Amino acid sequence: MPLPQEFWKELPERTDEQLYDMLANSGDYVPEALEAVREELRKRNLPPERAAQLEATIQQKHAGEQKKADESLSWILRIVMFLLSATMCIGALGLALLPSYYESKGYTKKARQCWTWFGWGLGIWLTLAVVCFLLSYFTRR
Repeated sequence: MPLPQEFWKELPERTDEQLYDMLANSGDYVPEALEAVREELRKRNLPPERAAQLEATIQQKHAGEQKKADESLSWILRIVMFLLSATMCIGALGLALLPSYYESKGYTKKARQCWTWFGWGLGIWLTLAVVCFLLSYFTRR
């Protein structure tokens, strides 16, 4: 598959760090693009110590991103999401804003946990409402 003309135009303009980042995220690119990146790096003929420094920088960056993505939601926010599920209008606001905020900042685990705790809260509150309704219905008889 031929790469777009724009890719070939922008490739030489990319920084060394951007090229190493592309290689580190190889799943995001087609093999032809990765080969073009490797060829561009060969043309630049970077000193081995510079290449090692760039690789270390990219690995640190990815480790930081992964740590951020795996960070858990605090217990206070879990309780807040649980309680927000009790009131649907406020809960809908919390449901829309908090997980979206975390997702946009790269906290994927926190976003997922917001949805989970909201779901648990909604399920428990709905179950409690049904039980209360059934108790009041059968005690009136």
